[in-house]
Amino acid sequence: MHPEDKEKTAFICPLGFFEFNRMPQGLTGAPATFQRLMEKTVGDMNLIEVLVYLDDIIVFGKTLEEHEQRLEKVLKRLHEEGLKLSLEKCQFCLPSVTYLGHVVSAEGVSTDPRKLEAVASWPRPRNVTELRSFLGFCSYYRRFVGGFAKIAQPLNKLLQKETTEEGCKVSDRNPSAPGPRKAKESIQGEWTSQCEGAFVKLKENLTRAPVLAYADPHKPYELHVDASREGLGGVLYQEYDGLLRPVAYVSRSLAPSEKNYPTHKLEFLALKWQWWTS
Repeated sequence: MHPEDKEKTAFICPLGFFEFNRMPQGLTGAPATFQRLMEKTVGDMNLIEVLVYLDDIIVFGKTLEEHEQRLEKVLKRLHEEGLKLSLEKCQFCLPSVTYLGHVVSAEGVSTDPRKLEAVASWPRPRNVTELRSFLGFCSYYRRFVGGFAKIAQPLNKLLQKETTEEGCKVSDRNPSAPGPRKAKESIQGEWTSQCEGAFVKLKENLTRAPVLAYADPHKPYELHVDASREGLGGVLYQEYDGLLRPVAYVSRSLAPSEKNYPTHKLEFLALKWQWWTS
């Protein structure tokens, strides 16, 4: 750490007064600072020849020779910056790797089977905390699920203090007090068939998620959109070997004012929104 910044990390304990000489990962700005360092280290290789997320680096190439050349460049730049690698955590020249909960291979990007093992046996949520945990996990992989927002809508309604006639029935709450519910508040009495259907469908769709193709900026894209009273959705495709392959799925719920739109306006809204998100 810079000498002038060391005092900002000072703390007192029974053994005395201490300051850090190296940046600890517990500081608020530590992850962002470390990410900037890593991106500066790989320089012009970032996003083109390598992907960097904190201390996770993935080097890719179309051929073994290209991969080895890029790997050598990365190792050289790390050495020049005085950064060291843990050999036990390194993997070299593999056809596929697990990276940030995804499996990255020549075929594309897929979900990590080890992560999704928990989904298949996930028990029905009993309270708000457990439901948030389930939806948070599923949302991390939402780009693999078509119409995610529409499917999850009955479950998301359980997280809000509002009375509704469709989806999940809410009877014991004050409709004049909108906002998030208490963490340990039970939802078992409000769990309807719509909620159960959404819960099961999300688990099924995640365990059967497709392999997403890599976006190729040199190929044309094909955008499919859809709109309904439940939300907007779309799929971005590219053609590979004569077949359309999904690059990503996106979806969102409608804002209160958007629910009053006529059908044709919703379709145009989906097209406009998908164009910007793609």
